[in-house]
Amino acid sequence: FVPFTHDFAITENYIVVVFSAYVLEQTRSLGVLLGRGTIGGGYEWREDKGSRVVVLKKSDLSCVADFKTPAISFYHVANAFEDPKDNSTIRLHIARHARANREEVEKFLSSPQLVPNTLDRMPDLHELEISLKDKRIVRNVPLATPSGAVKGCAGEFPIINPKMTGKQNRYIYQTCLDTTSAPDNQDSQYFNAIQKVDLRGESWQIYSFGPYRAPHEAYFIAREGSKAEDDGWLLVPVYNAYQHISEYWIFEAADIAKGPISVISLPHHFPFTFHGTFVRDPKVPDELLKGKGEAALAQTVS
Repeated sequence: FVPFTHDFAITENYIVVVFSAYVLEQTRSLGVLLGRGTIGGGYEWREDKGSRVVVLKKSDLSCVADFKTPAISFYHVANAFEDPKDNSTIRLHIARHARANREEVEKFLSSPQLVPNTLDRMPDLHELEISLKDKRIVRNVPLATPSGAVKGCAGEFPIINPKMTGKQNRYIYQTCLDTTSAPDNQDSQYFNAIQKVDLRGESWQIYSFGPYRAPHEAYFIAREGSKAEDDGWLLVPVYNAYQHISEYWIFEAADIAKGPISVISLPHHFPFTFHGTFVRDPKVPDELLKGKGEAALAQTVS
């Protein structure tokens, strides 16, 4: 069978891949090859198959660990890093479908305009503690504040400051469903807010976009010369259902709760779940960006 794998993680020394139990069996793959179905439609959730964790050395791709574990369903990785007190332990942060039936998740994602995005279809941020010595996951728990009083909202598309990739980060940003801003509407057609998760603090910020606006995966752009992990801007693509267009909402990443510093409207829309990576346009000379401040944001391309 072929397991579905959408994302993986890297640390300072390792590559971490978690294969889910969402699989394409050989019998179904034959139908796909004969044109009798789609690849996506051929997958099914098989709890009995479990999941597989593979850890490779970045230096030579040799295998350090390869073991089975109870089934884990997820799409996106936030980050992973080696425990500073024990580099044989890796901490992996993912948006895990802890409550969700995977086939119900796929039903929503295949047609998010028609299928309600109920809370039981949404993932939650989890930490997986992987022991390379014991070759097993020793902890798999929801992320929470140090006191445990606050947990992340149900959400997806977790991102960090890219310079912290593979290192011990403090902040995670994710799109989410804020039920506190609309307590009578526990379910939503899509996500309605963004959240800033502080892994060392008790105050986790959230900003809600209100009705008929749906955020997608955010992008972190560091301020030139920044030292603080959250010194930069958060670019959030937002679908505006009032006008059937998409917008870019720009926030100071250090304080998203105060709202955007700018909103840019596009003349068209792009579909739900559209996401990727923003990079500098290599055709724009560096000297044109010096001293431009926030105007430098306009020099990014997708």
